[in-house]
Amino acid sequence: MKKMILICVTGLMIQGFGSLYAQSEITFQVDITHLLDGSEFDENRDRVELIGNRSPLSAIQPQQMKPDENNPNLFKVSVTFPGSLSGNTLEYQFRVMLNNRYRNEDIPRSTRIPSGNQTLDSIYFNSYAW
Repeated sequence: MKKMILICVTGLMIQGFGSLYAQSEITFQVDITHLLDGSEFDENRDRVELIGNRSPLSAIQPQQMKPDENNPNLFKVSVTFPGSLSGNTLEYQFRVMLNNRYRNEDIPRSTRIPSGNQTLDSIYFNSYAW
Protein backbone atom coordinates (compact mmCIF):
# COMPACT_ATOMS: atom_id res chain seq x y z
CA MET A 1 0.00 0.00 0.00
CA LYS A 2 2.82 2.40 0.88
CA LYS A 3 4.50 1.66 -2.45
CA MET A 4 1.27 2.46 -4.32
CA ILE A 5 0.92 5.81 -2.52
CA LEU A 6 4.59 6.61 -3.16
CA ILE A 7 4.19 5.82 -6.87
CA CYS A 8 1.06 8.02 -7.11
CA VAL A 9 2.69 10.93 -5.28
CA THR A 10 5.84 10.65 -7.41
CA GLY A 11 3.75 10.62 -10.60
CA LEU A 12 1.82 13.71 -9.53
CA MET A 13 5.04 15.54 -8.68
CA ILE A 14 6.58 14.71 -12.05
CA GLN A 15 3.43 15.85 -13.85
CA GLY A 16 3.39 19.09 -11.84
CA PHE A 17 7.03 19.86 -12.57
CA GLY A 18 6.47 19.12 -16.26
CA SER A 19 3.72 21.72 -16.52
CA LEU A 20 5.79 24.17 -14.48
CA TYR A 21 8.56 24.09 -17.08
CA ALA A 22 6.26 23.98 -20.12
CA GLN A 23 6.81 26.80 -22.57
CA SER A 24 4.74 28.51 -25.20
CA GLU A 25 5.89 30.21 -28.37
CA ILE A 26 4.14 33.14 -30.04
CA THR A 27 5.04 34.13 -33.59
CA PHE A 28 4.49 37.85 -34.24
CA GLN A 29 4.14 39.27 -37.78
CA VAL A 30 4.07 42.88 -38.93
CA ASP A 31 3.78 44.34 -42.43
CA ILE A 32 5.65 47.63 -42.92
CA THR A 33 4.62 48.25 -46.56
CA HIS A 34 2.77 51.55 -45.93
CA LEU A 35 5.49 52.77 -43.57
CA LEU A 36 8.13 52.74 -46.26
CA ASP A 37 6.35 55.39 -48.39
CA GLY A 38 8.82 55.00 -51.21
CA SER A 39 11.79 54.87 -48.85
CA GLU A 40 14.13 52.02 -49.36
CA PHE A 41 14.50 49.73 -46.35
CA ASP A 42 18.17 48.85 -45.95
CA GLU A 43 18.57 45.57 -44.01
CA ASN A 44 22.14 46.51 -43.07
CA ARG A 45 21.09 49.83 -41.54
CA ASP A 46 17.39 49.61 -40.68
CA ARG A 47 15.52 47.11 -38.51
CA VAL A 48 12.14 46.06 -37.17
CA GLU A 49 11.86 45.14 -33.49
CA LEU A 50 9.32 43.80 -31.01
CA ILE A 51 9.14 45.16 -27.46
CA GLY A 52 6.83 44.22 -24.61
CA ASN A 53 6.10 44.14 -20.90
CA ARG A 54 6.87 40.47 -20.15
CA SER A 55 10.28 38.82 -20.26
CA PRO A 56 11.93 38.07 -22.65
CA LEU A 57 10.39 41.19 -24.30
CA SER A 58 11.42 44.66 -23.14
CA ALA A 59 12.38 48.02 -24.60
CA ILE A 60 15.92 47.49 -23.36
CA GLN A 61 16.29 44.05 -24.97
CA PRO A 62 14.02 44.05 -28.03
CA GLN A 63 13.55 41.01 -30.23
CA GLN A 64 14.82 41.75 -33.73
CA MET A 65 12.39 40.65 -36.43
CA LYS A 66 13.48 39.07 -39.70
CA PRO A 67 11.92 39.57 -43.15
CA ASP A 68 9.77 36.78 -44.56
CA GLU A 69 11.49 35.01 -47.44
CA ASN A 70 8.43 35.45 -49.71
CA ASN A 71 7.50 39.02 -48.71
CA PRO A 72 10.35 41.38 -47.73
CA ASN A 73 7.87 43.88 -46.20
CA LEU A 74 6.53 41.25 -43.74
CA PHE A 75 8.69 40.76 -40.65
CA LYS A 76 8.41 37.86 -38.20
CA VAL A 77 9.83 36.72 -34.89
CA SER A 78 8.98 33.80 -32.61
CA VAL A 79 9.28 34.42 -28.87
CA THR A 80 9.26 31.69 -26.21
CA PHE A 81 7.54 32.43 -22.89
CA PRO A 82 7.74 30.32 -19.72
CA GLY A 83 4.69 28.23 -18.86
CA SER A 84 4.28 30.23 -15.64
CA LEU A 85 3.10 33.20 -17.79
CA SER A 86 0.37 31.19 -19.53
CA GLY A 87 -2.92 33.10 -19.37
CA ASN A 88 -1.26 36.43 -18.52
CA THR A 89 -1.81 39.50 -20.68
CA LEU A 90 1.14 40.57 -22.80
CA GLU A 91 1.37 44.17 -23.97
CA TYR A 92 3.65 44.65 -26.94
CA GLN A 93 4.60 47.12 -29.67
CA PHE A 94 6.42 46.96 -32.94
CA ARG A 95 9.07 49.57 -33.57
CA VAL A 96 11.10 50.37 -36.63
CA MET A 97 14.46 52.01 -37.01
CA LEU A 98 14.38 53.62 -40.42
CA ASN A 99 17.07 56.09 -41.52
CA ASN A 100 18.61 56.01 -38.01
CA ARG A 101 15.36 57.05 -36.27
CA TYR A 102 13.14 54.92 -34.05
CA ARG A 103 9.44 54.94 -34.69
CA ASN A 104 7.20 53.12 -32.19
CA GLU A 105 3.57 52.25 -32.74
CA ASP A 106 1.26 54.83 -31.15
CA ILE A 107 -0.81 52.37 -29.07
CA PRO A 108 0.41 49.18 -27.38
CA ARG A 109 -1.21 45.94 -28.53
CA SER A 110 -2.17 43.08 -26.24
CA THR A 111 -2.71 39.33 -26.33
CA ARG A 112 -2.97 36.52 -23.80
CA ILE A 113 0.02 34.23 -23.53
CA PRO A 114 -1.27 30.80 -24.60
CA SER A 115 -0.55 27.47 -22.98
CA GLY A 116 0.69 26.17 -26.36
CA ASN A 117 2.17 27.68 -29.50
CA GLN A 118 0.40 30.41 -31.46
CA THR A 119 0.99 32.38 -34.65
CA LEU A 120 -0.68 35.79 -34.64
CA ASP A 121 -2.16 37.14 -37.87
CA SER A 122 0.03 39.62 -39.72
CA ILE A 123 -0.94 43.23 -39.14
CA TYR A 124 0.15 46.56 -40.57
CA PHE A 125 2.53 48.66 -38.53
CA ASN A 126 0.69 51.31 -36.46
CA SER A 127 -2.67 50.38 -37.98
CA TYR A 128 -5.63 49.42 -35.81
CA ALA A 129 -9.05 48.01 -36.61
CA TRP A 130 -11.46 48.25 -33.71
